[in-house]
Amino acid sequence: MGSPKNLVIVDDHEFFRKGIVLTVEKFNFIKCTGEASSGEEFLEMLKNQVPCDIVLMDISMPGMGGVEATRKALEMNPSLRIAALSMFGEEQYFESMLDAGAVAFIVKNIDAVGLEYALKVIAEGKNYYSPEVVGFLAHRRSRKRNKKVTRREIDIIELIARGYTNQQIADELGVSLRTITNHRANLHKKVGVKNTVGLLAWAMKEGIITKL
Repeated sequence: MGSPKNLVIVDDHEFFRKGIVLTVEKFNFIKCTGEASSGEEFLEMLKNQVPCDIVLMDISMPGMGGVEATRKALEMNPSLRIAALSMFGEEQYFESMLDAGAVAFIVKNIDAVGLEYALKVIAEGKNYYSPEVVGFLAHRRSRKRNKKVTRREIDIIELIARGYTNQQIADELGVSLRTITNHRANLHKKVGVKNTVGLLAWAMKEGIITKL
């Protein structure tokens, strides 16, 4: 994976942040380069060019929340990979975080082994969603079931579930990037979802995929 990725933790609870820092110190592929207790503080860190590749972003914070902070941070540095941190029960914010540009959702009750896996997936450039998040969205999307998809669309969904990017899917299937982009847009429209999490949740509910 090369040199360790730089991680910044944004959460208004110091005890939680320190727990993450202590846990991450045991991982050799990532290092914590900063902590922030609010969205405003994090954006100031970016302005001061604190090394940052991956962000663990709390959704609910006093002042600027995670959604707005994510959107503004990505405007400043589009290469950031931001993972939403949430308590189970904050599902109403998930789609807002996706729209803002988050690439992962991690529920705060995750253990050390789960966190290591999640951060490795994110560091490799793939998306990660805690099983609780996928289960919740699958329930919400259940009313949109019974839509028929083609064999090629199923292949694409399976590769999305494995964390492939659009370009990687195109290379795997031997087609153009534009073809995959069009397929994904058509899939979203066909099954009635707005984003990747919704698509994967629908696919799990339909039995097209069984795990992420």
